[in-house]
Formats: sequence, C-alpha cells, structure tokens
Amino acid sequence: MQSKAAKIIFIFLLVLVGSGAFWMYKFGPESFTHNETRKKYETYVQTEGTILTKEQRGSAIKKNTIWTVQFKDKEDKLQTVKIFDNTTTGKEIGEKITVYYNPSDPSECIDEKEYTEIM
Repeated sequence: MQSKAAKIIFIFLLVLVGSGAFWMYKFGPESFTHNETRKKYETYVQTEGTILTKEQRGSAIKKNTIWTVQFKDKEDKLQTVKIFDNTTTGKEIGEKITVYYNPSDPSECIDEKEYTEIM
C-alpha cells in the first residue's frame, strides 16, 4: 500500500506535467505559427461554395481527398479553387460547404474546419 506522501507527490507531479503541457500549447513554438496564421485569417471572408469535383490521392491505407470548390467572391465573381479535405466526414459532389477566402487573393481559400481550428 502506498503512503500518503507518495500519493501527494504523485498528484503534485501530475499537476506539474499538466501545467507544463498547457503552457507549451499556449505559449510554445507552435503558438507563434498559429498567431501569424490567425492574423492572416482575420481578414478572410466567409461564403458558401459548391463542390464540383472530388479527387482521391494517396495509398490504399491513407487516402487524401481534394475538392474543387466554386464560390462567388465579394465582387460577385465566380472563383474555382482546390481545397484539401481535412474533415472526417466525406462530402459529395454538388454539396454546399462553408469556405473562407482571402479577399485580396481568392485563390487562398480554406474550409470551415481549418478556419475554426486556428481561430
């Protein structure tokens, strides 16, 4: 049977490791990349796009899907872009999805999941 002191030390170390992991997540090297990307995405505009094509790439074990999406930008021009599918649920051709694009360069376009992960 463990002593009370051993249990207290174990809990203290567990809290310490958890705090360190949280600090690395919030302020570690990856956070700087997220901050730069977050600043970039703040200017992006939300719109609705339609999936035109769906391309599968990769091996039999790991398949990547790339959508060709068409949407109208804020100037009402039709834009066609390719977006890497990072969702867990498959979308079908003709389905509407929410996308975010850079108003100064509409070819820079991401899906809603990527946008919400960063923001």
